[in-house]
Order: sequence, then structure tokens, then C-alpha cells
Amino acid sequence: NLFRHRENHSYWGIKKMNGKRTVHALGTTDRKTANGKLADWLGDLKKVDPSNRDMTLAQVLEKYEAARTEIAPSTRVGEKGRIMKFRELFPRPMETLVARVLNSDIATWVGLVGKGKRASTRNQFRAFARALFDFAVSDTVIAKNPFDPKIIRKAKKEPIIRPIPSPEAFEQIPPENRNPRWQPTGKHGHTRRTGPD
Repeated sequence: NLFRHRENHSYWGIKKMNGKRTVHALGTTDRKTANGKLADWLGDLKKVDPSNRDMTLAQVLEKYEAARTEIAPSTRVGEKGRIMKFRELFPRPMETLVARVLNSDIATWVGLVGKGKRASTRNQFRAFARALFDFAVSDTVIAKNPFDPKIIRKAKKEPIIRPIPSPEAFEQIPPENRNPRWQPTGKHGHTRRTGPD
């Protein structure tokens, strides 16, 4: 299962499954490290259905859409828009194998679709990308989700800035609004009016 390249001495993992040979770069020239990475890789292979190894982004999107038919109509409208943006702007073609998608690909897409948008909108795209690849993991298409929340962080909500009125503007506010006579009373926060009508 372990192969060492003659020229650069890097280690590779080799596994034959269903008559096909799968080769995986372990990214190290150290034998001990290579053995550990080989074990991890072989463990990941067991989590993936061999019939799903050649599934593309286009195919997993279709499966994801089919599995989401029971969501609320309002949610479905927003999700269709995000799926459309994924097909249009994802940095890899839709014919790309799901297993070859990197966290950097997802980060690039979130950055593109979230540019100039409110934090809440960007976070919706972020959540969609994470959910899509979570779905791929649960459907045994890939062993691990390439989405890394430590790198693709949630956008912070914009602070709400309420300007303080000038003395002249304050005088234009009706007295009832400046000094309301409604006061909360009781444990349920009911209000009552105070003072003369």
C-alpha cells in the first residue's frame, strides 16, 4: 500500500478497489509520517461508497436539491438562488469530482458571492456551502467535509448606528414621543398610561 517515488523520495498510498487502482499523495518523505497518513487515508476510503467516487459537483447538487423538497417555500426560494450562484461562480467546473474540492475553493466562492452583501446574506451563503458538503459526507460521497470553519469565518453583524438628534431636531419631536407616558407594569410587561389624558 505504500510507495516511494524514486526521484523526489515522497511517499504515496496505493489501494486497489473494485478492480481500480487509487493513488494518493501522502505529502511527506518521512516513513513514519507516511505510515500514519496512509492509515488515515485508508480509513477515509472505507467511509466512502465506491460507487460515489466519481460523483461530480453537478450530481451532488442535484441530489441535494432532491433531498430538500420538504423545506418551507420561502426557504426553498432562497436556497434555489444560492444553488444558482454556486453553479455560476464556483471556481471549479461543475464536472469536477466532489473529492477534489478544497477549502480554498469554497472560501473563494463565499468571498465572491458575499462581496458587497450584508453580513447576514454572506453568512447564508457560508451556511449553504457547509451544508452541501456535509450532505456529501452523510451520503458517503466523501469522507471529510473540506469546509473549514476556522478559515471561512462567519461575518460579523454590522453595528446599528442611531444618530443623536441636535437640540433643534429634538424640539421637533412630539412631546408624547420624547417623554412617553407608557410604563411597563406586571411580570408580563403589560403597559399602562400615566398622567392625565
